[in-house]
Amino acid sequence: MIRRMIKPLHLTASMKVVRAHQRRRHITVDDARQAVLDAAYSIAQGVPSPETVALVEKLQKATGISIGELAVYAGEWPEME
Repeated sequence: MIRRMIKPLHLTASMKVVRAHQRRRHITVDDARQAVLDAAYSIAQGVPSPETVALVEKLQKATGISIGELAVYAGEWPEME
C-alpha cells in the first residue's frame, strides 16, 4: 500500500529534477522517463558522462532511491500526452 503512494512522488520529483537539469520550462512524463532510463543505462554500462553522474546524484537525492530502482518505477509511469 505504501509503495503505491510513493510512486507518484518519484514521478513528480524526477520530473522536477530532469526539467531543472535540462534547463527546460516544461517536460513530459515520457521526457522524464527517457532521461531516467538513459541515465540508469549509462551507469549500468560504467560509462556515464559527468553530466549523467550529476543528474543521477540529483535524482537519487530527490527520490531517496537508487537510479536502478527509479528506472524500474519509470517503466511503470503512466503514458500521458
